Amino acid sequence: MIRVGLQLDARGHVVILSCWGHAGLTVEDGGEDLLCAGVSALSGALALGLSQVVGASVCLKEDYGFFYVRLEHMEADRAEKAQILMKTAVVALEELAKYNVGFLEIERYAYPQLLPECENLYALALEQNKDGES
Repeated sequence: MIRVGLQLDARGHVVILSCWGHAGLTVEDGGEDLLCAGVSALSGALALGLSQVVGASVCLKEDYGFFYVRLEHMEADRAEKAQILMKTAVVALEELAKYNVGFLEIERYAYPQLLPECENLYALALEQNKDGES
């Protein structure tokens, strides 16, 4: 299963978006996992949009089966644009989850509840990759 974790601040803004795991869905001929490819494409586009289009200040970590982006403090104009990209990614992931029940799960952590630290999520993703779990 692909898990998406969202950290929301006190205003409801998405400040962290993280994805880890694999859906395990394949096409009939044993091809690549299309849901994982879709989530990877959305994640990659988000990272590019934040860094190259908006010029947002972010903490970013990407690896096979793992994506993590945290918005850092930035000027109001860039923060607003970054929120638009983050919320667009969330809406797109929610649409994917609607049509892939049981394979893509989204968890929201609203302040003061905290999403686990990046390194803990990364360790979990590595363990799942090693064990071949989803």
